[in-house]
Amino acid sequence: MPEKIQAFKEAIKNKDISLSDLMFVESAERIKILEEYAGKDAETMSALFEQKLVLKNKMLGLKNLVSKLGEIGRYDPAKKIEIKEALDDFKAKQAERIFNPKEDEVFYAGLAEKILGTEVSREEAQAIFAMSAKGDQLKENHLNSKTLEWSSEEKRMDWVINDAMRNKYIDDLNTGSFKGYVKEVQNMWDENKPGTIATVLGDSANKINQTLINAVASWDNSFIGRQGAITLVKSPKIWWNMAEKSFKDIKKTLRGSDLQVYLARSEAMSRPNGINGNYEVAKLFPKTEEETPTKTLEYIPVIGKGFKVFDVAFQTSAIRARADLFDMMIDISEKTNEKIDDVLIKDLGSVVNAITARGKVGRIGASGPVQLLMWAPRMLKADWDVLTVHTFGAGLKTNFARKQSAKTITNVVIATAAVAAIASAMGADVEKDPRSSDFLQIKKGNTRIRIPFTRGMTQIVTLFARAAMGLAGKPAVKSTTTGELTKLNSGKYGSKTVWDVGLDFLVNKTTPPARIVIDQFRGRNFQWEKPTTKSVGFSLLPISVQNFIELKDEATTMSVFGAFADLFGISSNTYTSNALRVFDKTGIDIDKDSAVSKEAVRLDKSGNRISITDFDTSTSKKVAALKERVDSAQVKKEYADEVKKNFEEAIANEKYSDMSDEVKKKQLDHAADVALDTILERHFNKRERKKINKKAKPTKYIIK
Repeated sequence: MPEKIQAFKEAIKNKDISLSDLMFVESAERIKILEEYAGKDAETMSALFEQKLVLKNKMLGLKNLVSKLGEIGRYDPAKKIEIKEALDDFKAKQAERIFNPKEDEVFYAGLAEKILGTEVSREEAQAIFAMSAKGDQLKENHLNSKTLEWSSEEKRMDWVINDAMRNKYIDDLNTGSFKGYVKEVQNMWDENKPGTIATVLGDSANKINQTLINAVASWDNSFIGRQGAITLVKSPKIWWNMAEKSFKDIKKTLRGSDLQVYLARSEAMSRPNGINGNYEVAKLFPKTEEETPTKTLEYIPVIGKGFKVFDVAFQTSAIRARADLFDMMIDISEKTNEKIDDVLIKDLGSVVNAITARGKVGRIGASGPVQLLMWAPRMLKADWDVLTVHTFGAGLKTNFARKQSAKTITNVVIATAAVAAIASAMGADVEKDPRSSDFLQIKKGNTRIRIPFTRGMTQIVTLFARAAMGLAGKPAVKSTTTGELTKLNSGKYGSKTVWDVGLDFLVNKTTPPARIVIDQFRGRNFQWEKPTTKSVGFSLLPISVQNFIELKDEATTMSVFGAFADLFGISSNTYTSNALRVFDKTGIDIDKDSAVSKEAVRLDKSGNRISITDFDTSTSKKVAALKERVDSAQVKKEYADEVKKNFEEAIANEKYSDMSDEVKKKQLDHAADVALDTILERHFNKRERKKINKKAKPTKYIIK
């Protein structure tokens, strides 16, 4: 490369290339000239050249002025406004030169592309400039530059609508930027083929991951009751405004509006803290949210509309909650005579982002591998920040922000205690032991409802409680079904350790594709069943849809209430006994209120789940032989009927009631084995059975 640079210098010196050749040509021609010297970097070099052409001495002078004033009265409102007006005036002239060149002027396409992030034509650039100019004119005529107040709400909304349409226009241009990506890949391929393959594979994996996250997290208005729930204890008024407008956004999007997210963001940017740049310093409005990282699913016919309306509701709720909370805290700081500088603004941004489930994760947390493996790492960090007052104050630089954060967790504790007390008074159970996975959840029957203000903080408390008790050699884990307490690090074969508890915590925070891979390696899913194509497909449905489908297994008043509550972000789970799942999966038709069902559920809760052969997944020689000779559906039904008969016989036996739960499980497992041997005997003669099974005589008894 140094040789190329030297060759370029020589070409300029020898006048093989004149500066006019570079200055007064369109971008494409300039790139062609520079390719001989810069290769694949010619486009970047051309854009940089264009940027330098537009920069004038006035801009340099203004920047120098800003830097000098940085030490004296940087935050003085009068000076700040004066500098900003001067910069805005010059930037407007810059924008006109870049996006709206005169007929005799060259269109700097490369610089326009660099600014917008997408390739644009002269006509598109001029359209963008026209909308920008209209917005600037509205500000100049109707915005008081000192008070940052608009002359009327009507003019403010005129600016909001214009700005929203401009931003959507630019985004729509970006939607077709795949051509630019292909061009970039082609350039990379010429330089580094293995690196290009790795990049494309990484980008593809990331896109699939984002799409699956969006698939599972959508189809609900969950921000108001989950990510934004703590907003309710900070300011009921702000929460209600956010919730009410989210439903209006859903309605308008269903009717065809594509502007709701843009309008919400532009409305925020029309406020004083948007105009003076405070929101930008606080980093309140990211390009994408963790739960809505891509719009891919919105393009699916019919069902794509569902993804779109709920994604819009999520994004607009986040924008309004963050802007309103930040405004509220700025107002408080002004009333208490706090020094409002960038340090405080950044701190308040961290506090607000934590309240609305978007913690600061740093470079590692935002890296590709972490995003690929972890579900919502920013929300996890936000839960930690709220719970610990931003790592016991170390994550904040100002006392005012620390006080606001301390008030937040205090409000959360008081509100949670109040809800728990009301639930208990109404007859529900509330788990108060932090060693249980149900810690601070409201329990009624098989349904668990999480108190919304706790978000994921209870899981962090449970992790640390179990680890501390486990390391101390005391009972560390409380069963959610039996209430039994067990120790960690006991040294017994198969017993859990503190390491296992930490690993389980992380596994439960993985993204959908990562969880699928983990389940395959472990040979079981969350329900302790072997993963199948059907179960994997089910796990990729929106959680709200999964909840309603599962109502067929447990359609109680509380489970129905829980499914609807989850639509609005109030997390709920209804646990159907795994024993009943097994009955349903293997086709055993047993009434849920029968003695067999009740006994199977009871044994399951005690940790003694019955083993029944699943004809759909079993690879045993007996099942393979039966499926080869007899119609699969028929033999499955025969086996199911035989198992049901044997179970009823076993439980009715007078000796059964005197057995321990462990022995009862073994007897029922044996009864299921006898059923399989009975079906085998029904369809194969003795010689055939001997080839299939080493035992010549199958066991006939149920209980001796």
